[in-house]
Amino acid sequence: MIDSKAKVLMTNLRFRTMYQLPPHIIGPSTTLRDLLIYRAEKGLFTGNIDDFMTDVLERIAKGKPSIRELPLADGRVFRVSEQPMSGGGWVSTHEDFTEQRRAERILARTERFLATIIENVTQAIIAKDARDLRYTFVNRAAEKLFGLSRAQIIGKSARDLFPAETAELVEQQDRLLLAGNLEVDVAVQTVATPNNGRRTVAARRIRIPGDGEESQIFISMIEDRTDQSRVVETAA
Repeated sequence: MIDSKAKVLMTNLRFRTMYQLPPHIIGPSTTLRDLLIYRAEKGLFTGNIDDFMTDVLERIAKGKPSIRELPLADGRVFRVSEQPMSGGGWVSTHEDFTEQRRAERILARTERFLATIIENVTQAIIAKDARDLRYTFVNRAAEKLFGLSRAQIIGKSARDLFPAETAELVEQQDRLLLAGNLEVDVAVQTVATPNNGRRTVAARRIRIPGDGEESQIFISMIEDRTDQSRVVETAA
């Protein structure tokens, strides 16, 4: 807690521990600048102190709240929330946000890793919104199977893309999933694709429940077995 001139009025133990502030640093005449100078000497503040003080005093004068993140040289990340007090003072709360940021980075890397795998597998991977049965995602193999770009597929329904016979077959499988089945057994079928002729495929379909019916997703994993079927027919 500081006054309108950035003089330190109060700090709690948690704040002093986070920034490794010894007891003698906090005194009756201590200012925010004093704390910043000490933190900079210990490698716990990055940036220009004068610029930082100018920004703080401007925010105090305007009474403008702010939330920002401060990266430290030791790798920690603190989230600082500032709020004006009546009478011109200023209260800032400091939260160690390091683990949350680390978890977010790990999640982002995992998502990129999975996206790379999904995009490059040989099976066609297709996601569909359970509410309107429109396609929300297809991978590269699905584009090849359909003979269409994903821009031509996303947002469309089976009726928009397939001949009537195949569209009816797809919708039949959708109805099984909508009826409460979490998975439809693998089925080998011959379908008429939008732009790639008739293909023999093995499709496995699953329903991924969400928090409610509106967040459910259908996932189809389709293997194109057309070439295998032709080899069998030729051998026969």
